[in-house]
Amino acid sequence: MRKLNERFNIKISLLALTLIAGISSISAQETDTGKGEGVKAAIDLYVDIFRVTNQTFERPDIRGKTYQDNTVAEFFYTNKDFWSDSKVSIGYDGSFFGGSFAIQPGEELIKPVSKLKGWVQFGFLRVTLGNDIESVYADPLDADPKIRIYTGKNSNGVVSWNSTINPDNITRDEGLLVEAFLKSFTIAAAAGNFTSKFDPLKVATANEYIDRYEGTFRYGARVGYNLGQFGKVNASYTMDYESVANNYSFKSANSTDIVPIKPDAEVFKHIFGVYGSLHLTPVLDLTVGYNGFITAYLSEFYLAGNPVQTGYPIVFKNGVNLNLRYKGIAGLTLRTDHCLTLWEDKDYELFETTGNSAWINIGLTPSVNADNYASISHLILWNGIGAAYEFTDRFTGSIYVRNLFSQYTASGRTPNGSGNYTLFRDQIGVEIKGMYKLHPKAEVFVKLILEDTMISRSQDLNAQSPNHFIQNPAPEPVETFDNELLVRIPIGIQLTLQ
Repeated sequence: MRKLNERFNIKISLLALTLIAGISSISAQETDTGKGEGVKAAIDLYVDIFRVTNQTFERPDIRGKTYQDNTVAEFFYTNKDFWSDSKVSIGYDGSFFGGSFAIQPGEELIKPVSKLKGWVQFGFLRVTLGNDIESVYADPLDADPKIRIYTGKNSNGVVSWNSTINPDNITRDEGLLVEAFLKSFTIAAAAGNFTSKFDPLKVATANEYIDRYEGTFRYGARVGYNLGQFGKVNASYTMDYESVANNYSFKSANSTDIVPIKPDAEVFKHIFGVYGSLHLTPVLDLTVGYNGFITAYLSEFYLAGNPVQTGYPIVFKNGVNLNLRYKGIAGLTLRTDHCLTLWEDKDYELFETTGNSAWINIGLTPSVNADNYASISHLILWNGIGAAYEFTDRFTGSIYVRNLFSQYTASGRTPNGSGNYTLFRDQIGVEIKGMYKLHPKAEVFVKLILEDTMISRSQDLNAQSPNHFIQNPAPEPVETFDNELLVRIPIGIQLTLQ
């Protein structure tokens, strides 16, 4: 593990030397890039003034307390998401330097999150540092979320069926970003999330400690090329690394050799994409892209002092994005966006069998065990279409309809028997929005948002979910089809002071 700490020091030193050398070599080549925008402040306030959630469940007579039909209404003064999408910021953008400071609520509203960004320009080179430095190149053509691939779990490793990551964002919003603008080329490099923690391991038979470290780091890179009137293309790549000290231990009771005892003692995540943002005609734009997400665990780890092979050491997610935008009719914008993600693994946690301790990530067990169980196929598909129309110079109305479909399937032997296991969600969403300009730098809006989410679980899957039905007396498991309808009315105001 000492090598890991040395690796961190070497990487940080090389990055610093490269940055210093690059700045020094071009500092004499500074040119006037304009006066900049000067001081700018922005206030974005957003709140749900009304929210109704209606839940219906199949066979509530044999389901527990949390699976009973209900309706909950919330108004803005009781809404736990009050101001959750709001942000207040102030910044300065000059010819050669700038920065910003922003505050927005965190997950707990009493703990606001501070967002910082600072940048400096040296000729064709720009250096940016902070935790509010999203860096993307491909044009999502107004899609929200932007370019993305679905992950199945959020950044904390918690199961989340609609969590995504943007492979084109090489900074993950924080760290150091260096960009070079070379005529038609844009070259960018990013680094961040550098942590290193010393966690020595005590020898059982003596007052002696063996060095052990854990840590994280991330690197990103992008090459973009401007095609002029035809659009632009780019390729982006990010590598995330994490090591966990507690997943290393002594090879045996009488040994002082430290070895990995779990396959996720070290994890590399390679996230990449290739994109084209093209102007097909003066009024028709297209963005198409391929996304890849490879999670690489250790191929070998130790159990009881013996090396074993990891059951599923490589998980490879594949995805595509396709977005279109049409502006051929005065005042009218039509757009559509699509996203598909596919992968296979043996992570039975994604089936959400609450209460079943055997349904874990089987891919992280020895291959002699994991090979006995069925692989899981994952498919997540988003289709959306929208229209916006400028009725006047001040008022714009829009509508957007989308469908997010997710299906996980496995057939064969599992940790608790054999069968056909299917979990799918189908979420239909409609957003109607009206936006009015009080001033060129002041806008107010109101939305009506409807989301209908249908969840289906097969009979065999429910048989593996002990908390899905009442416990005493336990009924015969059945297939279930549940529904949640959400109606929201958000309002907001956006102010820009300059």
